[in-house]
Amino acid sequence: MEEVTDVFYGYFNHGASSNGFASGEAASKYSMRQAEASSSAFGMRRAEAADLAELKFAEPKPFGKTEFLAYFEENRRQNLCEGFELKFRAEFFIDEKGVPFDVKIESNCEAFQEEFIHWLNKSPKWTVKLNELIVIEYK
Repeated sequence: MEEVTDVFYGYFNHGASSNGFASGEAASKYSMRQAEASSSAFGMRRAEAADLAELKFAEPKPFGKTEFLAYFEENRRQNLCEGFELKFRAEFFIDEKGVPFDVKIESNCEAFQEEFIHWLNKSPKWTVKLNELIVIEYK
């Protein structure tokens, strides 16, 4: 039996048909015993798999109010609400998954409010204390 080395994300790529499977067939039909017998598990040698098992995952980078403001300023559309003084206040909490909830916004510019909500929803997971009130203001 040949080693399977060009398998990725649970599906066989071209070249995996040496084991009798058509290209693109689900890897779940290819038993792990067969993969181990060929000293390859999903295209990875045993030594490489052992190295991965010993990896320690880094703690997530902190993401709170300061990081969000930098993220928002970097990504938001500029020139929103030009011509008048912007007044904006947002209050929200962070759930156990790091996602904002119970968002309350007071704003005199609907376009800025929509932009804020868009980037708040797309932001990385927050790492602040649970149920901590976050207040963001623009004046």
